[in-house]
Amino acid sequence: MNRRVLMLIRILDSGGVPVHLMELARGLQGRGWTVGLAVSSVAGDHPHDFTWFAANNVPVFQVPFVGPSRSARNVVGGVTAFAKLLMVCRRFRPDLLHVHFRSTSVYARVVEMLMGIPFVSTLHSAVISRHGVFRIASHWGARSIAVSQETYCTLVEDFSVRQDRISLIHNGASEDHFRPPSGHERRAAKVELGLDPDLFTMCSLGRLEPDKRHVDVIDALTLVRERGHELQCVIAGEGSLRAELGATVSEKGLEHAVHFVGYREPRTVYWAADLNVLASLVEGFPMVVVEAMLTAVPTLRTPAAGTADQIEHGRTGLVVNFTSPEQIAELVVTLIEQPEFRLALARGAREFALEKFTARTMTSRTLDVYADVLTSPRAPSRRAAAKASLVGHRSR
Repeated sequence: MNRRVLMLIRILDSGGVPVHLMELARGLQGRGWTVGLAVSSVAGDHPHDFTWFAANNVPVFQVPFVGPSRSARNVVGGVTAFAKLLMVCRRFRPDLLHVHFRSTSVYARVVEMLMGIPFVSTLHSAVISRHGVFRIASHWGARSIAVSQETYCTLVEDFSVRQDRISLIHNGASEDHFRPPSGHERRAAKVELGLDPDLFTMCSLGRLEPDKRHVDVIDALTLVRERGHELQCVIAGEGSLRAELGATVSEKGLEHAVHFVGYREPRTVYWAADLNVLASLVEGFPMVVVEAMLTAVPTLRTPAAGTADQIEHGRTGLVVNFTSPEQIAELVVTLIEQPEFRLALARGAREFALEKFTARTMTSRTLDVYADVLTSPRAPSRRAAAKASLVGHRSR
């Protein structure tokens, strides 16, 4: 029996959530599900847009979702979005809605009440507003998925979601695509990115925004070079700080050592790198760490959300304090001077990721949640209500 799920997300940005949605969609399609996407808009310069999803057999329905607010404009916009989403559901006929970020959860709740279609939610960030209108507009569905220990605690402690209704499911990536490179592939990746093929290479992928702290990576590179080590860094991503970061690099005289490459296929960047650095202040469960681990590139990261799930310090990666370029530099020097330690970290990272963070595992565990919801005692009445609504729509 073909099942249908409609994913809800307000904005497709250049972060990891749209990538996660595609990985999940592909996994579900491989298990016989039809996947649709209801989304308001695209933000930023990146390829994860409506066309990308449509090209991968994920029909896109543009719904003008608005965030929680008491303004008259948002109230009118919300009513319009509710009407459009109901129309989409009648057309797409999902068995289930899957909310990504809670900003669309109130819309899913209305669909559940009016059409009987259940929904599940995934919380991708542990740092979200929990007071006033934001708390009122937070609905978590029949089941909630937490992507990290921190997001699990947020659901329990800040929103009083029962633990038996939460599943901890880590985001996963394709182990077939994100694999270690051959020697030829590694050299070709460095040439493609304009890098010196013989230098130690750091990489840092992510939106060029303040919370990602790319400036700490640049400062750390400066300190490592002052210690007498030649190295280079490739920074992949786009964002509001591109010009400012470029100016910082120029002021430090590092134009030949720091390469801004914009958005690139992530695997190419990992294949060119010896070390992945994530200096973020805020995360949910960063896909760039998972992808790097699968390609056998060790990660040095800050203790933002997801760290406890991803990194065992000294075995699957390294953890540094927030806003600490000095500590980053110290560990980079260690990895340059102790290549056998770096290779051991790379092996440990890949083995751990293959065990915990593959797309296959993520898909299987998500399908278990879907099955629990759709076979629950309330599910038959929900489906009957949805069917009645659809019949009524067709008869008009």
